[in-house]
Amino acid sequence: MPGQISWLVKNRVVVLKYMGNVVIEELEKIAEVGNPLIESSDVPLVHVIIDETEMTDHPRNVIQTIKVMNSTLSHPKLGWLIFIAIPNEIIALVTKMALGAARTRHQVVNTYEEASRTLMDVDSTLQAFAPLDIQHGSILLYEINGSDLISHAIPD
Repeated sequence: MPGQISWLVKNRVVVLKYMGNVVIEELEKIAEVGNPLIESSDVPLVHVIIDETEMTDHPRNVIQTIKVMNSTLSHPKLGWLIFIAIPNEIIALVTKMALGAARTRHQVVNTYEEASRTLMDVDSTLQAFAPLDIQHGSILLYEINGSDLISHAIPD
């Protein structure tokens, strides 16, 4: 299962987890379901934690990757992107190019704890939700594998 999208804090913080070899179709699906999550939020900025600890490969076409991700990266309600453990130099370079093209607020950290602290530092309104348990406290919304999308029921 190369991708999962979850709420860590409903309408405020999304967790996007990449696993294995991520292909362009998965990035397209992530944008297709992720943009409405950001848009439907009733807060000014929605932050995204991107966990790449289990990612082994990514699309090689940087221009196509930037094009697919541009609608999300340039979304006016997109807050901070916090990357956890970009796994290698090539993925780091592609990520840096995509984020630079979109002029996105971002930070790269090594652990879940650092991601949680960073988010609470940049958005004081998240203090009310502390601690942010990224590994165990998120609500799974979608699983993406290629162009397949599995939707999970959202609890009230």
